[in-house]
Amino acid sequence: MTAHRLIRIADIRFDPLTGRVDGVAIRRNRSGRVLRQHLSIPAHPLWTHADAVRALTARSQA
Repeated sequence: MTAHRLIRIADIRFDPLTGRVDGVAIRRNRSGRVLRQHLSIPAHPLWTHADAVRALTARSQA
């Protein structure tokens, strides 16, 4: 799979009942087209917004 350039992580939502963080990785492919990848990962209840962004970014590049 070709790695696409990450523009940003958007629409971050934390669900404390399920212990998950959801977000959208917005990327641009080689032809310039914008792609959106929906992500959902397990989260620690004490995570800050920055922690969630870092974890979602790492997951989007995995």
